[in-house]
Amino acid sequence: MHDSPLSDPFPLGTEQVSDYQEQGHLYVPGVISAEAVRTFRSRIYALVERLGRGVLHSYIRDDFGGKFLELTNVWRLDPELRELTFARRFARMAAELLQVPSVRLHYDCILFKEEGGGPTPWHQDQLAWPLDTEHTITMWMPLSDIPSEIGSLSFLTGSHRLGKASMLDAVRQNLPEVSYGAMKAGDATFHSGWTFHAAKGNPMKRTRDVFAIVYYADGAVLTAPGTEAYRQEHLNKFFPGQKPGEAAASELNPLLWDNQP
Repeated sequence: MHDSPLSDPFPLGTEQVSDYQEQGHLYVPGVISAEAVRTFRSRIYALVERLGRGVLHSYIRDDFGGKFLELTNVWRLDPELRELTFARRFARMAAELLQVPSVRLHYDCILFKEEGGGPTPWHQDQLAWPLDTEHTITMWMPLSDIPSEIGSLSFLTGSHRLGKASMLDAVRQNLPEVSYGAMKAGDATFHSGWTFHAAKGNPMKRTRDVFAIVYYADGAVLTAPGTEAYRQEHLNKFFPGQKPGEAAASELNPLLWDNQP
């Protein structure tokens, strides 16, 4: 169906891997062909249309003026999108950047920031994740070209080395802020679960549409969610039927790349 099958490897250079390890983020152009992006984008919009606003209402986040849709576990809703989420190409890239032999799927998500959607504040994704591993990574891939006035996510370089931290902690480190500027559909950024990142608002006359996949190293163990309700909700949603202390490997977390000897 696609001119560049998603099972084919996408070679990463040693410098790219070392840059990711040092910086906590990386930009990689053209991880998927323009033709493939168009095909998957059409499927995603067809899915959103099929679900309708009634179903999607609960996935509209009110912290961005009601103009930010975050729909997760998309692979369970459309068999063709499962092909995108389960792509061995992307999972292998994630494993190589993390320097681990095997990775599992944490979740995938559609991220639609509609016209007039506000900025995404600085945050660390992993605060919500009940996982005991530092080896977590997100691939963030626009489905349409993003102009320079919006650009990629912005990252605080090296902030992944802080682990769980406040933004004040990060500011005190005087870490450099990096944005990769304009992105083409099918380009991607990768960032660690502990990397502080943010995004600009959307002044365009169209939706900023992104597809993201989150991975973690196989062998990670689930941790107690503590008193934070959002961590318990995350545990229930993405690791159903599992308890703290168990290997993070529910039916929703298949092994997507395994290079074990």
